[in-house]
Amino acid sequence: MRMTSLSLTALAVFVGSLAGCEKPPPPKEVKEAPAQPTFDEKAEVAAINKLRDAFSLAIAEKRYGDLKGATTPDVKVAPPGCEEWQKMREAGKDRGPFPYDKIEMTPIETVILNHDTAYDFGNSKVYFKDENGEEHVLTDTFLVILKKVDGQWKLHREVGSCSVVK
Repeated sequence: MRMTSLSLTALAVFVGSLAGCEKPPPPKEVKEAPAQPTFDEKAEVAAINKLRDAFSLAIAEKRYGDLKGATTPDVKVAPPGCEEWQKMREAGKDRGPFPYDKIEMTPIETVILNHDTAYDFGNSKVYFKDENGEEHVLTDTFLVILKKVDGQWKLHREVGSCSVVK
């Protein structure tokens, strides 16, 4: 059987049409760029540092009434539960929720999660005097969740541990 030029042309068109029937490659997945924060992270961290410093200063100056504005209305705190901390709380029970003379907080990590939620993780030293006037220093690690209320960062939750993270 001999192929004519017409047959060859028809065969070429048929083969070409089969090649055109290939399944097209799937479209490349378009990845969306990560959303950029709608806040100034450095400014928010600076505001949290300012809150922490104001808290420490109010404790040192025994301005306990000033601390009410530093917390959300539904604040919850779980202080360290070891024996030394219990002794300090007993010795300072007449002072209310802050039975110590001074606190030094050293943040390890402050993270702004979104425009109104952040956390602060670090260590602190708490100074207090016992019934004999002898000064004691207790150390702990804290994890604080902060909420922004009316444009101000406030303590919302806190957990303290007698173990110190380095």
